[in-house]
Amino acid sequence: MATLLLIDDDQAVRDLLEMLFSGSHECHTADRAEQALQFLEFQDYDVVITDVSMPGLGGVEVLQRVRQRDGATPVIVISGRPDEYQEAVLEMGAFAFFAKPFSSQWNRSECEWCNCRGADCQALCALMILFLALRVLRSSFRFFVPEPGMS
Repeated sequence: MATLLLIDDDQAVRDLLEMLFSGSHECHTADRAEQALQFLEFQDYDVVITDVSMPGLGGVEVLQRVRQRDGATPVIVISGRPDEYQEAVLEMGAFAFFAKPFSSQWNRSECEWCNCRGADCQALCALMILFLALRVLRSSFRFFVPEPGMS
């Protein structure tokens, strides 16, 4: 069983990620970067998923700390401001970047991965597929999953 650290100041996002992954993985959640950094002092994680913008320290600091401590741990960054953060965090070593909010445009069509419908489905399915790939590959590939319509 993999251990994940899920970091976001938005309770709904944390709950959604935890719901997605907790059935088959141990999930620890943090509502701010400072709390996550305390967890990282005492626990090794297989994957860290962090928001960028939070009160106080942010996901960039979490990414830097994880890279310093253990360069092999994949860090997936999520942000509502992809134009501002995507390129920078990928250059800093983030394994992947996901834009949020997970677009409601996906409501209009079936998810290509699981054939379900829902505002959050496609992004969450993409996270799950990426997580599974992370466990196998642990490679240096970098991914960006834009909102529909972004080029």
